[in-house]
Amino acid sequence: MNEEKDEASILAILSTEYNLNSNDAKFYLSQYSQFEKATIQYSIAENYNMELTPQMIEATLSNLEQITFEVTDACNLKCKYCGYGDFYENYDARTHKNLPIEHAKKLIEFLSKYWETKENLSEGEVIYVSFYGGEPLLNMPFIKSIVRLFDSYNLKRPIKYTMTTNAILLKKHIGYLASHDFHLLISLDGNKYNNSYRVWPNGKSSYNIVYECMKYIQDNLPAYFKDNIEFNAVLHDKNSVEEIINFFREEFSKTPLIGELNLNGIKKEKKDEFKTLFKDTAQSINESSQKGKLEKIMKDKDPFLNLLTVFIQRNSIMSYPDYNSLFSLKRKIQSLPTGTCIPFSKKIFITVNGKLLPCERIGQEYSLGYVTNQKVELDLDVICKYYNKWLMPISQKCGTCYMRHSCQHCIFNFPNSEKPFCIDYLDKENFKRFLKRAIDYLERNPQSYRHIMKDIIMR
Repeated sequence: MNEEKDEASILAILSTEYNLNSNDAKFYLSQYSQFEKATIQYSIAENYNMELTPQMIEATLSNLEQITFEVTDACNLKCKYCGYGDFYENYDARTHKNLPIEHAKKLIEFLSKYWETKENLSEGEVIYVSFYGGEPLLNMPFIKSIVRLFDSYNLKRPIKYTMTTNAILLKKHIGYLASHDFHLLISLDGNKYNNSYRVWPNGKSSYNIVYECMKYIQDNLPAYFKDNIEFNAVLHDKNSVEEIINFFREEFSKTPLIGELNLNGIKKEKKDEFKTLFKDTAQSINESSQKGKLEKIMKDKDPFLNLLTVFIQRNSIMSYPDYNSLFSLKRKIQSLPTGTCIPFSKKIFITVNGKLLPCERIGQEYSLGYVTNQKVELDLDVICKYYNKWLMPISQKCGTCYMRHSCQHCIFNFPNSEKPFCIDYLDKENFKRFLKRAIDYLERNPQSYRHIMKDIIMR
């Protein structure tokens, strides 16, 4: 009786909110029901209690995809929302310190021993060497030393250099960076007003120098600009997804990455002020009169499409993470509770103080090891105990979440990580709402499914 009542309610919604006739409403209800039945049955079919082991970490170190150096903690700008600025408290004190080249050498020597083991299955695959700050161009000698160092190694893997920069000093160094095929991620939030929070220490706008630099590279190194320059815009109360997209397409024929303000590590006394700056990407898209157009333009830069891609990939019976899984008679998903990565499965990040972290996006209080002039301290057994201590308390809750195989939430970014809870936990009813949104999205963007299956998963 309840199922009949639910069906009648859904048919009524389809008819009124979507202006569908009776036959079309029944068709979409049938389509949704089949999708719901398959995914919900799958979602409750697995146990969720996998623990991290040292062998897992050894495998990730042996096949490391990216090394990121915090070149310096100094910066020539003072952006209002900076992750190392006044809003936050989860980072080491900024003292205009540079990363010693000796620490970088020690780390590379340490990692190279893993790359020489039988666990290394990545011969021929790109390893990304990335430079981060602060503003990395303030310490150009370090960058050149690292490039020379990797040139002297025989890694049997091609090197791709990348850098995140505010572009203030870029014109001065673009010749060197272009000659070494650096991929550059430029921080710019849109037009001059949109970019109001990216200022010099005296509060004056940094927009003109960045804009002019970009136009210089676009005019004088057009092929390099097209292939190697990407933009990252931070979303806040002085811009919108629509404004950002329109600006970069009109000025540079580019579609930028769009990121939200970091919600983790905010000082208690700054939370109210922070809320006035914060803007949600999905909400900004939904508020736009160009919603459908923006979704098509953004493609895989659309955060919902990213979530949908992970969901389809991990819930597809024909999607396998490696060839061993392909030939397995019993398919069983193995992953840690939450969306927390196996340490160093994506990158290893070294700070100016020699701390080692899984990435630059988590608080620096969560260091997993250290580099000194003498050695690298990275105890895999201790790391496993540390991770499992945090992950196991929430694993039971994860086991009842209908989105657990598609989770992208890192345990280090959970509110109150000592007793973690997930703000995006989905029970059955909320999972149904996600499925509805997924179907709505694919109905508006039918090309996206082919893009997910062919260009993203199958590439």
